[in-house]
Amino acid sequence: MLKVRGEALRSVLRIAESLTATKVCGPSGPGRLFHGLLQALRGDLDALPPTSAPAVGDSLVNLVAAGMQAVQGAGPVDASALKAYHLDRIRRCIDEHLHEPALTVESVAQRLGMSVGHLHRLFAGEPLTPAQYLWQRRLERCSRDLGDQRWAARPVSDIGFR
Repeated sequence: MLKVRGEALRSVLRIAESLTATKVCGPSGPGRLFHGLLQALRGDLDALPPTSAPAVGDSLVNLVAAGMQAVQGAGPVDASALKAYHLDRIRRCIDEHLHEPALTVESVAQRLGMSVGHLHRLFAGEPLTPAQYLWQRRLERCSRDLGDQRWAARPVSDIGFR
């Protein structure tokens, strides 16, 4: 897996958003280019002077952009599909970490590598804000647990704090 900062990739590749989570096969084309480049970098990275790091990073981003333009089906993706993908990621993250007392909209954004503002923009037009969604899911979980016989002997406050 290769992660590239969104801003860096968007600065050289207009269709960067449509390529989020795109699988690139290794035996030929862009995958072969990426694999060879990353193998060479891994082997020679220690030998490069630290002052060359910014230039190497810029070159890597440009090569990734060039290779991604060749990915079949790299045309624009329906914006609503990309939004749905990100909303699903956000909702899954909330559900997976619902039990954590420190879970906030900010911590969800940080876990997913996006800004809080972007997370809020993704929820624009949704029936609930991100914070309301988080609290609704917590209340739904409490409601479910209150009806669960396994928790019948526990005080309501224990279930709420859980």
